[in-house]
Amino acid sequence: VLAVGYNLLIFFSTRERVYLYFCVCLLFFVVDRNTYYIQITFFPEYPYWFRLAANAFFIVFFIYFIQSVRQFIQPDQSLNRLNNVTSIALGVTLALNLFQLLVFRYPIVPINNVIIALEISIRVVYVMVLIMTYRMMKRGVADARFVFIAIVPLFIWWCYTLLSNILGVYFDITLRNLQPDFFQYTESLCLSWMIIFFSGALINRYILTRRQVLQQAIEKEQYDKVREIERKLIMASNLSGHLEIHRTSLFRKRNWPAWAN
Repeated sequence: VLAVGYNLLIFFSTRERVYLYFCVCLLFFVVDRNTYYIQITFFPEYPYWFRLAANAFFIVFFIYFIQSVRQFIQPDQSLNRLNNVTSIALGVTLALNLFQLLVFRYPIVPINNVIIALEISIRVVYVMVLIMTYRMMKRGVADARFVFIAIVPLFIWWCYTLLSNILGVYFDITLRNLQPDFFQYTESLCLSWMIIFFSGALINRYILTRRQVLQQAIEKEQYDKVREIERKLIMASNLSGHLEIHRTSLFRKRNWPAWAN
């Protein structure tokens, strides 16, 4: 919550949309991680409807996080096609989530198939963003390196969870019974790593931006001082020239000898 307020404050200061996107991302992350406590505290009489709403919290968090990453690394024109495909994949992910809400109420198709399709769609978007980030990192963009380090651990874990869910739904193989107890905290650790590291990258970007603004202000002030000195020198030179012309004309009117001039 503190990070939400901090990023919102920076957005109002800099007007860079990446901070607004990350602010919304963090807000829905907090809600998604605490859906159970929110439901039993504020909506105990509507467990079904809140469950439907809770399914959308993670998707909103994910969409705004992807937008934050893309806004942060700012992919160049050579990645326009991949960037556009990522936008389409995000739209498909959102559509699948809405369809999942419909299937919860009206079981048109098996809900497990929709859930697996949604999880695959999320991973596809993640892969595209990883590729964009990696390419920008290879081109020497320091911001992209921070993002890549932040999001790789969560991607690895999500690949494992997708495999686990597919094996459980279609082959009745439960990997959770084979994994150590500490694995239940792995996703939270990966998400925390991602958010903390990405927050650090945003703070670093803000500090660099402030330094650039300060440096530009100093350079502008120095430039204005130089221009003012040049203006005064030009005015002094023009004034000296006018006085010399005026003195020469006076000498000539009085018919003074040439050596006096």
